[in-house]
Amino acid sequence: RGVGGVVAVKMVALACRGRPGGSLGAKVGAKTGQPVISRTRSPDQSVAGRAGVRASASLRTVFRKLLVGGKEREGEEVAANENEVKANAPEPMAEEHAAGVPKRRVGIVGANGQLGSRIAGEMSSAGWDVTALTRSSKDRVEALEGGVRVVEGFDTTDVDDEGVLRMASELRGLDCIVIVPSSSRSDYERDGFTPFSNELEGVRNVLRGLDEAGLTATNSSRRGPTRKLVDFGFSSCSHNPAGGAKVAFRPLDDTLMGGLSSSSAFYAGDCLCWTGEVKFEGGGFCGIRSEDLAERTRAMKDAETYDGIELRVQGDGQTYKIGVRTEDLRERPGCSFQASFVAPEGVDFATVRIPFEDFVFVDQTRCVPDPPPLLASKIISLGFVLSRYSYNRSTNTNCRPGKFLFRASGAITLYRERRAQVVLVSSAACERNQTISSEEERMADIPIVQLNPKSVLNAKYAGECAVRNSGLDYVVVRPVGLKDREGEGEVFVTEVSQGDTLAGTISRDEVARAVAEAAAVPHRGGVTFEVASRESPNKRVDPAAVLRRQLLSLQPDHRRPALGIPPFPKPDCN
Repeated sequence: RGVGGVVAVKMVALACRGRPGGSLGAKVGAKTGQPVISRTRSPDQSVAGRAGVRASASLRTVFRKLLVGGKEREGEEVAANENEVKANAPEPMAEEHAAGVPKRRVGIVGANGQLGSRIAGEMSSAGWDVTALTRSSKDRVEALEGGVRVVEGFDTTDVDDEGVLRMASELRGLDCIVIVPSSSRSDYERDGFTPFSNELEGVRNVLRGLDEAGLTATNSSRRGPTRKLVDFGFSSCSHNPAGGAKVAFRPLDDTLMGGLSSSSAFYAGDCLCWTGEVKFEGGGFCGIRSEDLAERTRAMKDAETYDGIELRVQGDGQTYKIGVRTEDLRERPGCSFQASFVAPEGVDFATVRIPFEDFVFVDQTRCVPDPPPLLASKIISLGFVLSRYSYNRSTNTNCRPGKFLFRASGAITLYRERRAQVVLVSSAACERNQTISSEEERMADIPIVQLNPKSVLNAKYAGECAVRNSGLDYVVVRPVGLKDREGEGEVFVTEVSQGDTLAGTISRDEVARAVAEAAAVPHRGGVTFEVASRESPNKRVDPAAVLRRQLLSLQPDHRRPALGIPPFPKPDCN
C-alpha cells in the first residue's frame, strides 16, 4: 500500500474517527464496497455504523485483560489474550533507547532539499526515529548516517481522496511531522507556476493526511499525561510499582549541625503533613527526605520522557524548596537538585508544577557548576526544605521564624508537557509583508519583501495560517535569510524573536538545530517565532544552551497581545 502503488483490495482506513459522520477512510471504504478495518483506540459508532467497516478492539482493553492485581494470568486465557494482542497490534515500535524508552518518531516532508536534509540529519543525531518523505530524488538524505528511513513519491500537490489515504499510511504512528515546503529555481522559471501549490495546497494536503492518520486536534487547555511517583494514598494502587507500605519521610533539620529547629512528618489520609518550628538561631532550616525510591523509579521505564514534578500543596504562604537526589549523588551526601515554590495559605490545595529545567544543583545552599543530568529514571529520594536561605547564602525573604504547617495531597507526580505535532518551516518577513499598504513601505523593507517573487511570502503566510487553524499543537519556525558560512573560529549564537521584526542571516545548519530543538522542547500552545544568528564576542558561550533558553522563553501565539504584538493579519486566501 506504498505511495504510488495500487490500493490493496483490503483498504485499511487509518484512525476513522474525529469528525461527525466519520472520516474519509470510512467514506472511501463504503464507496468502494471494500472491507475497511479501523484501527482506533476505541470502537467508533460513526465508523462501525457504515457498511463494510469493522472496528478493532481497543489495545488498552486487551492489555488490561492480561493484568489482574498486578499479576499476569496463567494458562490458556493468557495465550488467547496474547493472540488477540498480536492480531490487533500496531506497526512495530521504533528502536528503543538503552533505558527502554521508545524514540520519538518524526516524518520530514521535503527531506531531500538543502534545508530538509540537514533537518533530517540533525533530528536523527538528536535521537529521533526519522522518516524522510521525498517527492522524487533522495540523494542528499540517503547520504545521511543513522538509519534514516526514506519514502519516495510523497507528492503533496494535486492529491485526491485515495492519495490522502496513501499519504496517511506513511504518516500513521508519527509523533511529529516537520514540513519544509520548497520550490526549485526551475519551478519559478515555469510558466504558470505559483508558490501557493507547495506553500499552501501542499501544507493543506499534509494536514488532511495527518487527520486521516489519527493525529488528533487539541485545544490550548489540554495538558500532557502524568504518572504518580510517590503515592500518599493506598500502596496497593497499580501506579505504585514497588508496592509495600507508604513512603516514609524522615527529618533533616538544622539540629544535625547544632541548630535549634525541629520538625516531623506524618500521614493523614492521603495527605503528607509536615510540621515544625524554624529557629533562625543556628542553621535556620527544617527539612524532610524520603526513603530510597530507586526501585520505584527503575520500574518506570518511561520516566525519562517526563518534564517535571507536580504536586498539590497547602501551606502558610512561605517559600519552600523541593529537593531531588539521583543515583549520581549517592557518594555526595550534601548535594541535591532544588527548586523553590510557594505553598499558598488558604483552605484549598493549589497545584504546583516545577519543570526539571527550574532545578538548581546545590551543595548545601551553594550552587555548583557543571551538574550531572537530572533524569527522573535516576531519582533515589525526594524531600522538602524550609530555610532562611535561598541559594548561595542569599536570604529567603519569604521565610519567617516560628511554627509552620505544610501539606501535600494525593501524590508527587511526574508530568509531561505537550510537544509540537506539526513543525512548519516558513520564512521571516512573510507576516509583515501582509501589512504593507503602499509601495513606499515595501521599498523601505528588506530585499525579499521588495521583490516578493510570484507572491511567495503571501503563499508562505497562507500556509502558516492553515497550520495555526488546524487545531494541532504546532510550531512555526521563520528563519531569516539563509547563508551558509565558511571558515572556523567564529562562534555564532541564535537570536529568537516573535512578531516578525527580525532581519539578518542564519546558516541552514543553525536552522536545522533550531527546528530539532523546537520539536523537542515543551510548549503550552502553538508558537510562531523568527530565528537569526549573530557572532558572539564570548567564545566560551554554549550555542546549544543559548538556543534552548530562548525557545523555553517563547510565549504561545494566543498571548501576542500581552507582549504588545498585534494579532495575525488576514491571509490572502481562505
